[in-house]
Amino acid sequence: MVNSIEEKYISALCHPITRFNTCTPLNLMEHIWSTYGKIATLDLTANEERMYSNWNPPNPIETLYEQLTDGQQFAMQGGETIHDSQLVRKGYEIIRRSGLFTEDCKEWRKSQKTNKHSTISNNFSQPLMMIAARTVQPLEVPATVRTQSNNSFNIK
Repeated sequence: MVNSIEEKYISALCHPITRFNTCTPLNLMEHIWSTYGKIATLDLTANEERMYSNWNPPNPIETLYEQLTDGQQFAMQGGETIHDSQLVRKGYEIIRRSGLFTEDCKEWRKSQKTNKHSTISNNFSQPLMMIAARTVQPLEVPATVRTQSNNSFNIK
């Protein structure tokens, strides 16, 4: 473990004779966390930018949920609270910005007028997971197009 950490970060734990032989992995981790593991304001700002960055719709919608919840947990470790209601609002905005689910977003927004207490785990993710599922289902090609397409490949 000592070999995977640059010595300048753990030199305070180095004994002049035994070097790091008497230092336990727990001592190393506690030293690194207490000395370098503080989450600064800039880290929280960068986290927010990552959280609210655009979602790339070919990726499953679960990647968006993960992006939001990972950011929420990081913020919590940094002493900030991001409520589920904020995730719902931001998640909705990210999906709306994609421009692919305009009608479905309108529908979801109408449903939210009646239920003001939505959370990311139920009211937000379920309808939008169904919306996203529509994008990965195979395209239905009319029979006339299939016939024309197949006929163009017939070799006589």
